[in-house]
Amino acid sequence: MIAVGEIVTLSYTITNTGEATLSDATINDPLLDAPLLCGSGDLPVDDSVTCEATYVLTQADLDAGTLTSAATATALDPQGDRVTDVATTTVDLPLPEPEPEPVPVPALGSIALMLLTLLMLLMGLLVCQQRRCTA
Repeated sequence: MIAVGEIVTLSYTITNTGEATLSDATINDPLLDAPLLCGSGDLPVDDSVTCEATYVLTQADLDAGTLTSAATATALDPQGDRVTDVATTTVDLPLPEPEPEPVPVPALGSIALMLLTLLMLLMGLLVCQQRRCTA
């Protein structure tokens, strides 16, 4: 079961689908406190880099039942111009199982009273049977 304060790992993959080597690949995601630097060097054409961050689940996340990541990947091309792409992913969070309904248990006094009543009825039947009572 997922709970408030649980730490989840967010994994991001940046793939260079362009025609030139990129550098300084970073991820910006509203779920993160700061931009996340992915890799430490160049990102050649058709190559990928994966980076991870952690996120602490909040009550608002659990109330929504989903966690949405709207990540922006940014890198620099050989001329120093920014290249960006945005990806949004929503994950359903498992709902906590509902608490079972409590089963009312009669108080001890109620049980004793029921037993006493039953005992009195049985004794009355015995006395009545010995005297051959008719209804």
